[in-house]
Amino acid sequence: MKKYLNLPLKRFAVDMSLRTAAPGGGSASAAAAALGISLLMMTANFSVNKTGSKKKNEEIKQILSALAKAQKRMMILIDRDIELYGSVRQVLSLPKSNVNEINYRNKKLQSALKKSISAPAEVCEISSDVIPVAERLIEIGNNNLISDSYCGVSLLRAAIETAEFNMNANIRYISDSGYRTSFSGKYGKLIGTSFARIKKIFKKYESENN
Repeated sequence: MKKYLNLPLKRFAVDMSLRTAAPGGGSASAAAAALGISLLMMTANFSVNKTGSKKKNEEIKQILSALAKAQKRMMILIDRDIELYGSVRQVLSLPKSNVNEINYRNKKLQSALKKSISAPAEVCEISSDVIPVAERLIEIGNNNLISDSYCGVSLLRAAIETAEFNMNANIRYISDSGYRTSFSGKYGKLIGTSFARIKKIFKKYESENN
């Protein structure tokens, strides 16, 4: 399997446009989040030793460290999503000519589907965790990079939204209703909280630019 983390961006974009199952929306979601986090890291890097306050400078260094970890994981998730979706496709190719084969295939498919939604779920979780960090960076970071910070938040919003689309596309095929309810409730609440915070961030932008 290709590792897009080690390939040019052009290869990733071109492959996504082809008539192939992957890379697709899940990998695009992780890529959007990685880019959003990178923009926030740029702001943080330009803000270190520029705040005039030792306390704030240390806080920005901590922010930069947290963002670096999130960025690294997001880049891994670009390929992880492809890998997990490939597992689903492998299960779908299993024979189903008799009851035993059908039951075995269904069992494997349910397991593969649950694993497949773990990638967009993690994109959603990490992106949501970064939102309050971004909000704080907008407050204390280098003001010359303010537009980059807001662009980073916008990309994270897109990442969360596209991750939600991908989770919803797969969760409906999971037969365990309890699992579906628990999963949808957990991530529905997380996404709602994140979008509310993002809305607050962009209200601040609008108030400062109108």
